[in-house]
Amino acid sequence: MIKSLFLPLFLICYLIQGQDFKRIEFTESDGKTGYYLVDPSISNPDGTIFLIAGFGGNPEEIFQESQIPSVAKGKNILTIGLSNELQFYMDEDMYRHLKESISNALIRYQIKSKNFVIGGFSAGGVIAARFCERTVEDSLNDFTPQGLFTVDAALDLSELYRYFIREISRVCSVKGSEIGKNEAKFISEMMIKEFGGTLDDKAIVYQANSPLNIELADGGNAKYLAGIPVRAYHEPDVQWQIMNRCRDMRDNNVNSGSILINTLRQLGNNQAELMLTLDKGYRNDGRRHPHSWSIVNEEELIKWVETLLK
Repeated sequence: MIKSLFLPLFLICYLIQGQDFKRIEFTESDGKTGYYLVDPSISNPDGTIFLIAGFGGNPEEIFQESQIPSVAKGKNILTIGLSNELQFYMDEDMYRHLKESISNALIRYQIKSKNFVIGGFSAGGVIAARFCERTVEDSLNDFTPQGLFTVDAALDLSELYRYFIREISRVCSVKGSEIGKNEAKFISEMMIKEFGGTLDDKAIVYQANSPLNIELADGGNAKYLAGIPVRAYHEPDVQWQIMNRCRDMRDNNVNSGSILINTLRQLGNNQAELMLTLDKGYRNDGRRHPHSWSIVNEEELIKWVETLLK
């Protein structure tokens, strides 16, 4: 049974894209203040979707960039947006934060334990996947979601580091490409600091914290997803990547996503699905970008979620 892991909280209501949302803040076990974002109009939900923002993202961005909350609302499913701050992987602090956030929400909204699905965008997808794995590994059944979906996540941290090294050394004069180079420098430096060295120095540490190890037949930590319905969403628009970022197929997140799904199916998980899209990736301001929340077909996703919730 999930126990209450929080102290009294307070609420802040405000509008995002014309909709009334509620910011729920609570004090965690270490005294830090955490928060999540919900739609207060759903008081007795049939289930819940927890969404984790990408690297440096916050719950507000989820509700700005994705229509998942509004479509879920039409089916009486509560969407809860979780912040990510500056996490590219799930460390112990993030693991604790997710457990306390989920516990808080399930108790507050009287949601049956396990009656939820979790998903995340980019680094948020890496965190969501690793969270599911850890709950299975640690036998925390009440925290294990009914389903997992990732949105263009780079699921093998070793391969992500190798991509960052390519990105840093890449010569590209296309306007906007410097964004990826700066991100690669910043996060690769974080990886070296967090893991105690480069991939060559600390390969075991990188692999231990990664949701997937593409070099292993069972996927490494991915084996813990063998009993969970999983979807990996990707829009592998390599032409856009070549023209706008000077990248090729080696740099595409679909590589790790497809390996994850294939590995899980080889392990007997027939509910593991690779979801590929075409020309769906656009940011809220209209910019074309295949690395976006919008690659998910929200209507179809919610139908899938409905089949999983009890």
